[in-house]
Amino acid sequence: EAGALSGGAHESQLLAALCDARELEMLLLYVRHSADLDAAGLLALLRLALHERKRVAAAPPPRPPPKMGESWEALLDLLVCAPRNDVFLLQALRWLSLEDALVLLSRLLELVSSYAGAWRLAGACASGPPLDDDSSSVRGGGGGGCTPMLGQLVGWTNVLLDAHASQLLMHAPAHDALQQLGKLARRHVQLCSAMKGLKGYVGQATLKQSRPIRPIPDYSLELLEM
Repeated sequence: EAGALSGGAHESQLLAALCDARELEMLLLYVRHSADLDAAGLLALLRLALHERKRVAAAPPPRPPPKMGESWEALLDLLVCAPRNDVFLLQALRWLSLEDALVLLSRLLELVSSYAGAWRLAGACASGPPLDDDSSSVRGGGGGGCTPMLGQLVGWTNVLLDAHASQLLMHAPAHDALQQLGKLARRHVQLCSAMKGLKGYVGQATLKQSRPIRPIPDYSLELLEM
């Protein structure tokens, strides 16, 4: 049940122990059932998930693959799905190293790109995550993980760039990611501009005042010439 963990000193000790033991399955359960994550807890989870993501990418561990929905990417996705306060999130992200910030940005770009596939293809909504379906980010769904909504991804990306904008601009390895992000933003703006043209056509139909309260019965007109 979401919210079963209500925070407190004992919860901080539990989280620290799970992070030290790198208990991925238990960490996923912790995030899904936690009522709220403070800045310190969020930072600890982010650092661990990003470190393990880099380690696995550099040298995949010689052990059986994780169960469906159990991966360090799944933990990152759960953190993005979790309720957030942008002030606390900004504080946590500012403590990330530049290297960790770039790894997090790459993961956010991966997820945003999955939505971009639906922007390119006509009738491709079924091929990518839904844009506004709240069920796509239900915590605990899909075998232990969740798919962040586009709005959540944009929110995290905004705060991440706010926290590390100058460092990322001065860091040459980050330029490719920033250019990719710019291309995705322009594509989405073009899509929104095209959709805006429909507003005038459908706006009248969506107004309650414009729709008849009762069906109009059949009637006839008679013309009389004198």
